[in-house]
Amino acid sequence: MPDRCVVGGCDNINSRENGISLHKIPYYGDQRLDAIRRRKRWTDFVQIRRKNWTATQSSMICSDHFNPEDYARQFAWIPGQSASNSQRLKRDEIGIVAFPSVYKDRPKQMSESAEKRRRRMIFKEILQENTCSHDDREHQLQEDKVDVVQVPPVQDINDNCTISETDQEADHELVEVPSISDLPCIKSTQTPDFDCDACKFLEKRNRQLCNQWTSTKIKLKKCRYELRKKQQKNHDLSSDQSLDGNLLQEEPLNPVPLPTLCDEIPDNDSDCDMDYDSCHDYSSDVDNVTEVEMTFGDETESDGDDADQRSGVHISDGNLRDEPKHIVFLSQLLLLFNVCHFCKSDNPLVTRRVIGTMVEVKSACTNLKCRKEYIWKSQPNFPGTRIAAGNLLLCFAILMAGGSISKVSQVFKHMGLSCISLATFFRHQRNILFPSIHVHWKAYQQKLLQKVKDLGNNVVMAGDGRHDSMGHSAKYCAYTLFCCTLPLILHFTLVQRNEAGSSPAMEYMGFQNCINFILGSGVVVGAFISDRHTSIAKHMREKLSHIKHYYDLWHLKKKIQKVLVKISKEKMCEALAEWIKPCTNHFYWSVTSTITGSGKLIWSKFKSYLNHIINKHENFDDPMFKKCAHSSNIPQRKWLTKDSLVYEKVEKALTNTRLVAAIEKASAADQTSCLEGFHSVLNHFAPKMIAYSYVGMLCRHIIAVLHFNTNLHREFRKRPDGSEQISVIFPKFKNGEATIRNVKVKPSYDYVEEVYQTMVSNINSNTLTEAIEELKEMTPAAMNTMLDKEMREDAIEKFHRRKSMTVKDVPACTPEPPKEQEISTTKPPKKKKRKAPCCSECKKPMKDHKSVLTCIRNTSRSC
Repeated sequence: MPDRCVVGGCDNINSRENGISLHKIPYYGDQRLDAIRRRKRWTDFVQIRRKNWTATQSSMICSDHFNPEDYARQFAWIPGQSASNSQRLKRDEIGIVAFPSVYKDRPKQMSESAEKRRRRMIFKEILQENTCSHDDREHQLQEDKVDVVQVPPVQDINDNCTISETDQEADHELVEVPSISDLPCIKSTQTPDFDCDACKFLEKRNRQLCNQWTSTKIKLKKCRYELRKKQQKNHDLSSDQSLDGNLLQEEPLNPVPLPTLCDEIPDNDSDCDMDYDSCHDYSSDVDNVTEVEMTFGDETESDGDDADQRSGVHISDGNLRDEPKHIVFLSQLLLLFNVCHFCKSDNPLVTRRVIGTMVEVKSACTNLKCRKEYIWKSQPNFPGTRIAAGNLLLCFAILMAGGSISKVSQVFKHMGLSCISLATFFRHQRNILFPSIHVHWKAYQQKLLQKVKDLGNNVVMAGDGRHDSMGHSAKYCAYTLFCCTLPLILHFTLVQRNEAGSSPAMEYMGFQNCINFILGSGVVVGAFISDRHTSIAKHMREKLSHIKHYYDLWHLKKKIQKVLVKISKEKMCEALAEWIKPCTNHFYWSVTSTITGSGKLIWSKFKSYLNHIINKHENFDDPMFKKCAHSSNIPQRKWLTKDSLVYEKVEKALTNTRLVAAIEKASAADQTSCLEGFHSVLNHFAPKMIAYSYVGMLCRHIIAVLHFNTNLHREFRKRPDGSEQISVIFPKFKNGEATIRNVKVKPSYDYVEEVYQTMVSNINSNTLTEAIEELKEMTPAAMNTMLDKEMREDAIEKFHRRKSMTVKDVPACTPEPPKEQEISTTKPPKKKKRKAPCCSECKKPMKDHKSVLTCIRNTSRSC
């Protein structure tokens, strides 16, 4: 059964066609003083015609009993929408402030005696409420701590009289306004007009209090916005320092305590935003035109604070990247174009045009007297260009985050969002983004080089290469130099395969380009650390002999472990498996315990491992290291023997000439581990599974370097008690052994703003044009220039010819015999008969062995 209006003589139900909606009588079960008074005004309105009627939770009053000004906003039906928006009554911090005041038809005329009696009762009630209003307001001020004047529940009086419950003079400045339509009141159609001095006095007083209430409300909302802004700022600072839940509980964001009028409130109202209520967007369900009043608890400030947060948005600077952006549905956007923006005529002709992520809405008025057009764009143009700011910023964000335009476009498509095309993305990359990144990198690198020069001599550098794919089919190789003294990544070069001739030769060519650039920039390199690349080692030995060359420990450890694992898998060498990890640990100790970096001493220490595994811990043959450095208390282990096969193979493998020379050149201090970590970061910005152009790979490598250098020296995250936070993980390759790591604070992305400012400052200058030409000169020839390309027409013809080929059946030269004859001629294989089991004593068959009396087993059983 549908819900109906409870007013006497009215039986309206929900009807979109007739424009009728139902509103529940609000404040059900709400024990607040203001809520009780407001609900009583609703119920009194119904009881005028229904004397003994009692309101329930589901009692409703239709929209015919309200005036048009009682609604917050009204929109007509827009073509294309399934239903019109439901009408919303006006609200304030407490709830609904509109009250029913209109009857569909006039009730029966009351008798003259009853009318006189009613007038006396109303006048008596007004005087009583006016007398006790002072005490009620003081009690309310003590509870709410907010000096807000409430409007009393006025009974039915004439239209020209509005009565307030308070008679206390305000301490704040009042602004007289000609209308008090914002103040809720009840218009009666039953009582004839009458005039008295008390009504005139109360009407004047009520107008003053209404002005005071409006002014105080604006000041209060301004204070709320400023307080929330400070609270949000403190919350952001605390969240960057720690993610512990206890810290968030100490500074709760919601609900925010409201300021009181006793605090310092600026008197100048012109500085605050006067359009607070117009920004409140109370969304409603289009499928249900019945307004449901929410049940308020003891704390109702969160709703008002959320509304203040939505309305308190101010754009101070002109940074389009930091300006907040939101997703807008088309149906909600068209609500703004329901009327002409000039003459306010209904149903203008609305058209839209989509340009990437931007939408342009054109509204043409159909009024013959107006005929004006209004054009609205969802985005401004990027400064200095005619490009939509959102389109360019989306390209910038995808590139700086290491994303993929194809994936982002697919995400947008799944959600129904407008997105730029792939051609637009690549055009903005080529003409704006890539040159801006290149310009920023050159200025950034010059600052790094100056810092390294200020360090003086003996700068330690480390280098390592990274191919874009595994194996011998790599297209690019990026060789990176890391300054261990600074420590930051200083330079890198990108080599394409056709420049070096083959994939293995790319790393050596990248090393040559990097080291020549660093030396040509005036940096004095004292030591260089790399892996065991033979071409690089030869180059350092012959052409750069004045620079000390060391090998990275991890690469040497990996080689030693690989050799020992291979031996342990051979026959009669399984006992070596338990000594592989002690060998690698001993290698690390041998190098790191030699502070002087003497290669001979490092090898002498490591060679003692061959004596240790055979349980010999002193009187070694090497005079530089004659005994083990561990204590005399040695746990019992499975020692190897000197004459065993496994020991001979281990000794031969570890005393290999090339391995001995590499161990003597092991680096005791600095390593290339930071470069290995950088390669992991580079996989995020330039994944190996995606193919990029030369300039695209170069610029993504630049972004990875900026991100790595910015976040390399992050501090460790600390707990509330001051201790460092750690994480325990169990990598698969360690077979259950734990790895302990310190947890660092969140990474910083300040470099993104720096690149953005470089792009903004140079977008109208010739700097980007020069950078585009420079990038074109740096780009090597395409890979297909290495080979003789087949003609396109010949390839297509060959493809169609291959598709049209049919495979013919080619018979055997000798016909095969029939299958039946083959089965008959071939003899089935003979099954070998199993030897019958025999008794172990008498050697006779076990079948019927119990009857053999001569067997010892049978005679013993009978006994």
